[in-house]
Amino acid sequence: LKLLTPCTLTADGTAWQVEFELPSGIPAAKALGAPAGLANAFGVSVQQMSQVRGEREDRIKLRVSLRIPFSSKPDRGPLLDMERVNLWRPIPMGVNLRGQRIDVSWVERSGLFGGEPGSGKSGAANDLLLAAALDPTVRMYLADGKAGADITPFEQIATMYDTDGDPDRLLEILQHIWNVEIPERRALAKEHGSRKLTEAMAAVDPRVCQAVLLVDEWSSYGAAAERKTREEMERLLRLIVQQGRALGIITLAATQKPDSDSVPTGIRDILSIRWAMRCMTPEASDTILGKGYAANGHNAQRILKSQRGVGIFMSGEAAEPELSRSDYYDDDEVALLLERAYALRQEAGTLPVATVPEVTILDYLIKAASATGRGNVTRAEAFAYLATVDEAFVQAADESDVRYASRAGSALKDRIAELGVEVPAVQFPHDGKRVWGWTLEALQDV
Repeated sequence: LKLLTPCTLTADGTAWQVEFELPSGIPAAKALGAPAGLANAFGVSVQQMSQVRGEREDRIKLRVSLRIPFSSKPDRGPLLDMERVNLWRPIPMGVNLRGQRIDVSWVERSGLFGGEPGSGKSGAANDLLLAAALDPTVRMYLADGKAGADITPFEQIATMYDTDGDPDRLLEILQHIWNVEIPERRALAKEHGSRKLTEAMAAVDPRVCQAVLLVDEWSSYGAAAERKTREEMERLLRLIVQQGRALGIITLAATQKPDSDSVPTGIRDILSIRWAMRCMTPEASDTILGKGYAANGHNAQRILKSQRGVGIFMSGEAAEPELSRSDYYDDDEVALLLERAYALRQEAGTLPVATVPEVTILDYLIKAASATGRGNVTRAEAFAYLATVDEAFVQAADESDVRYASRAGSALKDRIAELGVEVPAVQFPHDGKRVWGWTLEALQDV
C-alpha cells in the first residue's frame, strides 16, 4: 500500500483517517468488499469502519472511529428552536459522522426513505414533514398505506390525507394534485413568464407556494387495490414526480420493505434524495441507494439495530453517500411543533377547509354505543346522548316521555335517511327485559 495522506486523528478527535493507493492490479472493490477482515485486523467492529472509493479506481479513503458511531443519545432537534421555517431554503435533517449538520434543500427535489421496521425510517421522513408543517404556506398531502399512526398528528393541517390505507382515497389525492394543483401551478408559472415556481415569485405573489406529497408503504396500497386502480395510481404518481418538482411539489416515498414492489422501479429511479436505514440485505440497501453502492462500501445492512435513525444518506445523484443520523423528535416534541404549526397556519389563514370533518348521526350513534361499554345502546340511551350533542334533538328532550320518544325517533329516522344508509333498530335483553336499540358491531359495519 502507498499512503497518499498521513494517518491522522480527525479534528474532533473521534476517528483516524487516511487515503491510500492499492497495489497495481488490485481493484478498489476488493478492499471495499472486505470490511470484516480489515476490522478484525484493526481490532474494531465493522460499524467503526467507513471506507469509500477515492477519485481513482486504485484509491481508498478509510476512516476508523474510536467507538461505534451514533451510539450516544441524539442531540435536541433544531426545529424546536425555530419559530417557523421557509421550505424554499435548506432545512435541518440530521448530522454526519463528523458531527456536521446536514441541511437539505428540497427545492425541485424528491426523496426515498427506506429501511426495515424499527430502523427509524418514519422519524427521518418526519424531519421533512415537521419542517414543512412550520412553513404555513406549504400544502400537505399525506397517505399511509400501512394505516399506522405516523401521520395522524398531521391531520389537522393536511390539505388531504389517508390514514386508513385506502387505495381509493390515495387515488383521489393523486387525482386532485394532477388535475387541480399542477394545472394551477403551471398557470401561475406561465403568468410569471417562467416554466417553474421560485422563492422570488413566492416573495411577491402569495399564491406561489410549495406542496409536500408523502406516500408511505406504496406496496400496501398496491396489494389492496384492483389492477386498474393500481395502474392509475402508479401513472399519476410518476407524472407528479416528473412534472411537479419544477412547480413546487416535493414527493416523498417511504417503505419498510425496499424492493421493486414497495416503490415501482420507474418511480424509484427518479426520486433524487435517498436515505437507507438499516436493511436486511445488501440488495435491499441497493434498492434504496442504487445498484452497486453496497459493493462500493455503502451497505445499510451493516447498521446495528441499536443505531436507530442512522442511515446512509445521499443528497442527490452526484453526491457521495455518507453515514448519518436523522434528527429525532419524540411524541411530545412532535405535538409541540404541530401546535406551533397550527397556530402559524391559523394566523396566516392557510388551514385547510377539511380540518374539521363533518360528524354524522351515525358517528353519534357509534359514540353512544361505545360509551355504554356493553357493545350496544338502547333507544332511550341514544336519544339522551343525541340530545346533548345535536340541536335536532334538544327540543325533543324537553318534552314529556311519550312525545320525546316519538319526536326524537322521527328526527333520528329523518337524519339517518339523509345519509342514504339503513340503520335498523333491533331488540336485545337489557335490565331483565327486551328493549329496542342498536349494537356497536352493526353500526360500525354500516
